[in-house]
Amino acid sequence: MYAFYTFNVPYYPYFVNINSYIREFPPVNPSLLKTSAKLMESLLQDALKIVRQISSQPQFAQQLMTFAQLSKNEEVNELIKHVGIKNIPLVTYNPDGLHLAFQGVENNMECCKLDIAVRWRI
Repeated sequence: MYAFYTFNVPYYPYFVNINSYIREFPPVNPSLLKTSAKLMESLLQDALKIVRQISSQPQFAQQLMTFAQLSKNEEVNELIKHVGIKNIPLVTYNPDGLHLAFQGVENNMECCKLDIAVRWRI
């Protein structure tokens, strides 16, 4: 035998009061977002310069790989700097490739970041 119980629960046939579930957020202030995007443009331009230099100048690519494989950090950084960039990335490498980490800083705070990895070995 089945027993049916009734409770004093309000019945909402087709809808729920959505206003009770909406989270309130503070007003938006896009100033940091705009600044970050503007700095990102500069990082992207510098990254493009480096990538174009590697892809269009075989001698540059060969020197970069040679210095990296010999763990000559200063020479690798100097090659990257002489491409003519404004934002100097943190350059790391391993036997498989090169990693460039660009950071945009505004008011002593990191506001954007661009990481690029290019491989030279499978």
